[in-house]
Amino acid sequence: MLKLPLISEIRLSEATRALLHDVDETARQINELRPLTKEVVQGILKEMLDERVYCSNAIEGSTLTLRETSAILKTGYFAGVKKRREATEVINLGQAIERAQ
Repeated sequence: MLKLPLISEIRLSEATRALLHDVDETARQINELRPLTKEVVQGILKEMLDERVYCSNAIEGSTLTLRETSAILKTGYFAGVKKRREATEVINLGQAIERAQ
């Protein structure tokens, strides 16, 4: 059986500790603003759409960059014929996420 280390046994670099501190501080600031309005939540989801689509498609093997993904989501068009299938996947996933929200 795999034995996982205790939290106290995990050693983190200073850079990792700094990142975790930043995440904690950001979460604290957001929690102070709760409950968030529907408009704020929708704005956050809209801001995250490009990265959500990019990351999801990258996991599936897409070669599009985040910049290309963002451009496709904003314009609905991609000039590169070689990546037409990937562009279609970006558009379809973007629309599916927006409908699900």
